[in-house]
Amino acid sequence: MIILIKLIFSLNLIACDFKSKLPVYSLSNLTSIIFNDIGLLKSVRAVSYFSSIHDQNVKRIHGGIYLSQKEISSWGSAVVFYDESQELSSKFKIHSSLKTREIKTRSRNYHQILREQQQLLLEFTQGCESRIMIQFSHYEELIQKVHERYKKRSPLVFFLGPANFDRYPELIIGDDGLVGDLVREKIIRSYPSMMSYIPWSKKIIQSLPKETIFISLVDTHSKPSSTLREVKPLFYEFSYPGILSPGPSQARGFLILADKLFLR
Repeated sequence: MIILIKLIFSLNLIACDFKSKLPVYSLSNLTSIIFNDIGLLKSVRAVSYFSSIHDQNVKRIHGGIYLSQKEISSWGSAVVFYDESQELSSKFKIHSSLKTREIKTRSRNYHQILREQQQLLLEFTQGCESRIMIQFSHYEELIQKVHERYKKRSPLVFFLGPANFDRYPELIIGDDGLVGDLVREKIIRSYPSMMSYIPWSKKIIQSLPKETIFISLVDTHSKPSSTLREVKPLFYEFSYPGILSPGPSQARGFLILADKLFLR
């Protein structure tokens, strides 16, 4: 069976490509990661400068406020994938030659994100069906492993960005990405909030159980390394490429975090 799957994968990968002959730009870290996983990154003209793709041979361009109209005009006719952004949507609207797709992950759980990405791939690619099936099956297994590793652990509170010396960062990650999934599915207990990111309250922090573990998450982007640093007792800083991007890269990061944190 394993040999058959490998054979299907090898045969499918040869023919797997984008349907359109237009150049493809991936300014979404989520799509860049998936394109890389299914062997399509070689067909992508450029990725975001802040992508967590490790391959330094891939061209990188600035996105968001740093993406100029001059740069966009130089693409001519192209297919562009980008993370949810009103600013980028406005910039792209004036370029009728672009075929754009906004990648939305806010208020979506891991399974919803996977379903939408799978449909996106089937829409824009050809000859990739078997590879997509195998890869997305792996993504589902990945989230199951995350659930197993975090179940019945001490309460966990996650912060956005690096620790400020020995002080907590300003914002707590609430109902966003994998943190939101783990809380909604009652895998972990965390800071009570229905918002994606919120300034923390000293009163609420002090009301949490004494065994609560606090973790600040730092995205290292393209640097292929993971680091867990103890800031002070029960407060850690974890750095990993793509740890703040909902989807497979975040799930992989959370598994590595569990290995480093719970095996100490």
